[in-house]
Amino acid sequence: DALLIGEHVALALAAAAAVGVVHRDVKPANVLLHPQGVAKLTDFGIAKDLDSTMKSLTASGVGLGTLGYMAPEQRKDPRSVDPRTDVYGVGATLYTLLTGRTVVDLFIAEREPKLLEGLPDPLIPALMYATAYRPDDRPAKRLR
Repeated sequence: DALLIGEHVALALAAAAAVGVVHRDVKPANVLLHPQGVAKLTDFGIAKDLDSTMKSLTASGVGLGTLGYMAPEQRKDPRSVDPRTDVYGVGATLYTLLTGRTVVDLFIAEREPKLLEGLPDPLIPALMYATAYRPDDRPAKRLR
């Protein structure tokens, strides 16, 4: 079930990224489940339009998002986001769905193997890839 939800969220984010939008708050609370099993990503309230020429509402030093699901670059500067930022949120969301736990710094999992306890072994490399510290170390083109 968690993987199907992750796939639906990734498809929604791929559609958003295709039109230049970064969600910036991917987390389980922003995923609604339809009775027929379809997951819908909601709450684009703090989304960023990467192609907009309008002045950004995001000021320097203003954190936007939910800490346990925020990518490191988003924590440092909420304006420095791109679709890879949402990839981190998908990875953190899958982690929570699979373990029932929210962790603030998934990117330290390599140094803290206990964080990975309870995860299915085949998914560990994918989750570590999605929640890498550096955006350049995360998937860039496709979210699924």
